[in-house]
Amino acid sequence: MATFLFWNLNEKRLETVLGRLTSRHKLDVVVLAECAIPETVMLSQLNAAGQGTFTRVPALASRGLDLYSRFDCPLFRTCPQGG
Repeated sequence: MATFLFWNLNEKRLETVLGRLTSRHKLDVVVLAECAIPETVMLSQLNAAGQGTFTRVPALASRGLDLYSRFDCPLFRTCPQGG
């Protein structure tokens, strides 16, 4: 069963907390609203857990959401920015 996390960060820099949550709960998908964490920093934290390789899915960026997933889906790679 896939595990999901949605969190409105309210512009707070909680990347360390998110990294620990990802590891502890073996999360598959992380959706963040009002996220001020740069993509490279967030990916570094998510991937440090050794639970698989997370990538950012750009499809929801235009709606103010950041979506990170460790599922390997070709659709994610071909989706245009803001799609």
